Order: sequence, then structure tokens, then C-alpha cells
Amino acid sequence: MLPVDGEERKSEGLDTEGDRTSPCALSSLVVSTRYPQGGPYIICYPEGSGEPVPRTSSSPRLQKQQKKQVEHQLEEEKKANNEKQKAERELEVQIQRLNTQKGKLNTDLYHRKCSLKNFEDESKGLAIHLQHSLQRIAELEWALSAVTTTQEKKEDSTSSRSKAVIEWQLEWSIREQALLNAHMTQLKELLKQIQLERDEYAQHIKEERAQWQQRIRKMLQEVLTLKKEKKHETCRGKKLERSLSKLKNQMAEPLPPEPPAVPSEVELQHLRKEVDRVAEELKAQNNENKSTLQLEQQVKELQEKLGKELLEAASQQNQPLQAQLSLMALPGEGKGDCPEEEERAPGGSGDC
Repeated sequence: MLPVDGEERKSEGLDTEGDRTSPCALSSLVVSTRYPQGGPYIICYPEGSGEPVPRTSSSPRLQKQQKKQVEHQLEEEKKANNEKQKAERELEVQIQRLNTQKGKLNTDLYHRKCSLKNFEDESKGLAIHLQHSLQRIAELEWALSAVTTTQEKKEDSTSSRSKAVIEWQLEWSIREQALLNAHMTQLKELLKQIQLERDEYAQHIKEERAQWQQRIRKMLQEVLTLKKEKKHETCRGKKLERSLSKLKNQMAEPLPPEPPAVPSEVELQHLRKEVDRVAEELKAQNNENKSTLQLEQQVKELQEKLGKELLEAASQQNQPLQAQLSLMALPGEGKGDCPEEEERAPGGSGDC
């Protein structure tokens, strides 16, 4: 325990051994406990006097008791002080918290006031708008009643005329429907006739195509035969050329110094005939090669011509169909028949 200097207490009813002071006199004394270097001692002085009256305790037991009391009082005061400081800190924290809440509440109050003011302004505007709307509704109701009255009057005056107009329109619609039905019947008959003509034309084109294909197959067969003959004649021509060159070499050889027996005139004549025959065969072979090439060229030209004629026939077949179908008056029937014609047209062109 630390020493405490200058701490003053009032003690009442203090009685010690060897002290002649009465209890009434002790009640007016102030006890000061000090701790000098020599040990603790008690100084008593009357209350209100300037100088303390030194007094030494005669009993150690009393001194210890007084010391314990003083220490106990100091501890209690320290605890009380700590609790007081703790309470003060808690109060400060609570005060800060309350100040923060106060600021938030002030801010919320300001926003609420602003929103309330805006709401009041909007309410005033809506009230004015509602009043104008009610006035406008009243005006419209009045105008509607006036229009209804006028319309009823007009309906009463024009009911007979409207009935006659409706009857005339109905009769006209019936006549127009009859005319359209008759026109539609004619168009259907025309369509059937066009389809028959188209089928006949397609059959005719198909027959012509078969004839052209037969002619082309025949010509291709002839070309193949000519190619085979050409190949055979080429081999034969090569053999003849080799034999001719051999004969020419034999005829061009110089006579030996001691020639053998001179060949007869018959053999020479035979050799000349053989050379002429080989030359004619080579010439004929060349002519056959030329004719084969010409025949192949002719076949190609015929094939191209056939393709062009088929395309022209298909286009000529589709042109009258499209021209006649475009003359149909009813859109519904025309749209229903055109796809069928378009489906059949590619089939016919495919057969071609």
C-alpha cells in the first residue's frame, strides 16, 4: 500500500489507552496518519486549529488496527474511484452513441420532412389534376349524350335507306359470285386443256429424245467400230511401212562386185506392184482416219445440238403455261393450281 500524505478524516468515538481526552473532545479532532522513515504515527489536532497536536500510539495492536482500517478505506476508495471512472467511460460511450443516433435521427427527420413536403406538393397537384379530370369527364358525358341523341335521330331517318342499300349490295354480291364461279369454271377447263397439251408436247419431246438417243447410240457404235478398224489398219500400215522401207533399202543397195544372177523382169514387176499396193493402202488408211475423226466431230455436234433443242423445247413448253396461268382472275384458285404446274414442269424437263 502506497503512503498517503495530507489525507484528513474525522473520527468520532475514538478511545485509546492512556488518553485522557474525552469522547466529546475526540469528536472535534482530525486524525492524520503519516508514514515517516521511523514508522507510522498518528497526529491529532483540534478541528479549526492551525497546528496539529502530535500524539504517539502507545499500543502496537491499535496501530495495526488503525493501519488496516486506513488501508481498507484506501482500497475501497480506489475501487470506488475505478468504478466511477469506468462508469464515466461507459457514460461517455453512451453519450457518443446517443449523439450519433441523434445525428442519424436528425438526418432521417430532415429527409422525412423533405419527402413529406414533396408528397404534399404531389397531393396538391393530383388534387388539381383530379378536379380537371372530373370536369373533363362531365364535359365528355354531356357531349356523348348529345352525340347519342343525334345518332338516334339519324338512325331513325336513314333506317329505310340503309335497308334498301343493303339489299342492293347483297343482290350485287350474289351476281358477282355467280360471274366469278362461271369464270372460274372456264379457267379450270382451260387449265385442263393446257395440261393435256403440255402432256402431249412432253410425250412428243420424249419420243424425239428417244429417236435422237437411238441415232447417237448407233453413231457411237459406228465410231467404236471405226476405231477398232483404225487400230487394225494402223497396225497393218506399220507393217506395210516396215516392209516398204525394207524393199526400198533392198532396191537402193549397190551391186556387189560379183553380182549374183540378175532377177528376172517378172520379179521386178511384182515388187513394183507390191510397192504400189502398199502405197494405196496407206493412202486409204489415212482417208479412213480422217473420216473417223470427222464422224467423231459430227457425233459431238449432234449431241450439243440435241441438248440445245431439248432446252429450247422445255422453255417453249413452260412459256405458254406461265402466260395462260397468269391470266387467272381469282387469287385463291390461281395460287392453288400454280404450285401443281410448277411441280409437273420440272418432271417433264427431267424426262427430256
